[in-house]
Amino acid sequence: MARDISRALIETVVRKMLREAKDAPERSVRNLVDMALYFSDGRDQRNFFTVAQEMLRNEQSAYYPLLRDLLAHVDEERLLDFGMALGYQGFVRGAKTIRAAEAEHGCNIPWLITLHIDSGAYPSQRADYRRLLEQARTLGSHGCLLLTDGEPRELIDLAAAFPDCFFLLACGGELVTAAAAEEAENVHNLVFAPYGQQAEEACALLREKRFLYALSIRYGAAEAEDIACGEWYSWAENCHAPLTLLLPDRDCPPQAQERVYDSVLSQRRRQAYRTIPWEAVRDGRLVDSVLSGAPCTVTLDRRGFLEGTEENAFALGFPALLKRNFPRKTNG
Repeated sequence: MARDISRALIETVVRKMLREAKDAPERSVRNLVDMALYFSDGRDQRNFFTVAQEMLRNEQSAYYPLLRDLLAHVDEERLLDFGMALGYQGFVRGAKTIRAAEAEHGCNIPWLITLHIDSGAYPSQRADYRRLLEQARTLGSHGCLLLTDGEPRELIDLAAAFPDCFFLLACGGELVTAAAAEEAENVHNLVFAPYGQQAEEACALLREKRFLYALSIRYGAAEAEDIACGEWYSWAENCHAPLTLLLPDRDCPPQAQERVYDSVLSQRRRQAYRTIPWEAVRDGRLVDSVLSGAPCTVTLDRRGFLEGTEENAFALGFPALLKRNFPRKTNG
């Protein structure tokens, strides 16, 4: 009950801040970060938000006009619901649950799970995915990155089934249609992240419908230098995408990924583009480290196997998969 009251109070405060932000976004976003710092639990979490406070002292930051654009063009309820799923459930309540579950089960637990999904096979796997995410949610994991090369409409019901979790759905821009947007109209915890040649058209559609969305960039060694030079961030800015999600190809060499991540860190420090770059692998590990002190990356292929292993999450169950593959190191 106390937790429900805490959420209700925080939601009320955040709603008030969102409305005030239309007149004074700089002050409002600083207040949000201050509140996140207040509710942070643990040194790493507090350090994370302290760094965010420092960044927001940059009065020339492109993130302030980005915020103004968000408030003007994204439905307020979408911002609120996704923000609560990400901020409260993911960063605050979920982090506490993760740390307690890690101590109880003796394994690391991810903050976000990456799922490669075959949308054609999904209807026959629906129960497996729901069971998997329910188990993950019980352990404190409230985030999911969905990657599909097929029709995304089948996957919208997965996000709808877990309204207190947040979902990023990366798919080809040509598949983000008016019909898909209509199906996701009331699913506020889902963010489309189109990629490819028709991503710009998809972003325009989502902006017209007042959706919160991201722009995905799938990259290999050939794209790494262009990303490092800022060309892709400029494109994301033109698409009015608040988040640029960088997804490395499976065969992308580590050196190229490091080059891209150096660029991501540099761009976030400079705050020169009206988009926030996020490298899916390394930033996911960074947040895991902040929330629980140890990174844990869980990526499942289309059949539910943990990437690089013969361990199947559907057959084992999520807790057993983590215990077998991510044992928590003990001192001594």
